[in-house]
Amino acid sequence: MDRPYDSYIICTNPRSGSTLLCGLLAQTGVAGKPDSFFRGPSRRWWADHLQVREAVDLNDPAFCAAFLSAAQTEGKGAGTLFGFRLMHESLSDLMAMVSCLHPNLNGDNARISAIFGRTAFVHLTREDKVAQAVSYVRAEQTGTWHLAPDGRAIENKEAPLPPRYDFDRIHAQVLEFERHEAAWLAWFDQIGVSPLTVRYCDLASDHDNVMGRILGHLGVPAPTGNKPVPEVRKLAGGLNEEWAALYRGDRIVRTTHSLS
Repeated sequence: MDRPYDSYIICTNPRSGSTLLCGLLAQTGVAGKPDSFFRGPSRRWWADHLQVREAVDLNDPAFCAAFLSAAQTEGKGAGTLFGFRLMHESLSDLMAMVSCLHPNLNGDNARISAIFGRTAFVHLTREDKVAQAVSYVRAEQTGTWHLAPDGRAIENKEAPLPPRYDFDRIHAQVLEFERHEAAWLAWFDQIGVSPLTVRYCDLASDHDNVMGRILGHLGVPAPTGNKPVPEVRKLAGGLNEEWAALYRGDRIVRTTHSLS
C-alpha cells in the first residue's frame, strides 16, 4: 500500500471555483488550509503574511527555503497534509523557487517531491470557457470577484465600474483560458502524473460528492461532524448568460465574415 500523501496541488485557472473548493477543504480539518501561496503578484503580501524576513528574490536560496517552509506550515493548518492552489500562470514562479533549491534534480516532478514530499494533483477545470471568460471579464470590470453567502461583496479589488459587454476582451480571455488549460494537460503528461479531474459544473451542483472524491483521492477520512458549507456564493446570473449568448453569436458572425 502506498504511503499517505504529504501534499496536494489544486491545478486550475481563474473563475473555476477554486475559492469555493479551498474553503470547503479547509473546513474538513483533514486537508490543510489550501491557498494561493505562490501567486506572483501577491508574493510580497504573502512574504509579509508568512513573516519571511529575507528579501523577495526567486534566485536566492535563503528566501526560497524560508518562503517554502513558511507556506507549508500555513498550508497544513492544524494537520499534516499541505495543500495549495496553483493557477497555470504561477507555475513558472513555483518551479523557479523549487529549482533554486534543487538545481541538480531532473524534472519538475522530482523537484516538487523533494520540497513537498509525496504529492497528489487535483485538476479543477471549467469546461465552458466562454462562461469562464464572461465571469472573469465581469469581475474585472466591476471589481467584485466573490460574494459571501448572504450576498455581500468580498474581495473588491478595484474601483467598481458598471459591467459592459466587450466582445474583444471576452474573446481574448477565452483564448487565454484555452491556452492555460492545454498547458496544464501538457504539463501533466510531461511530468507523468494522472491528476484527479474535478469539473466546475460538478463542484457547483454537488460539492458534497466532489469533496468525497477528493478526500478519497488524498486518502484521508471524510469528517464525521458537520459538513463543510460554501463560504462564497455563485456570481453568475442572467447578465452572464446574456453576454455568453451575445459572444457566441458575434463570434459566428465574425468568423463567417473573415472566411467570405
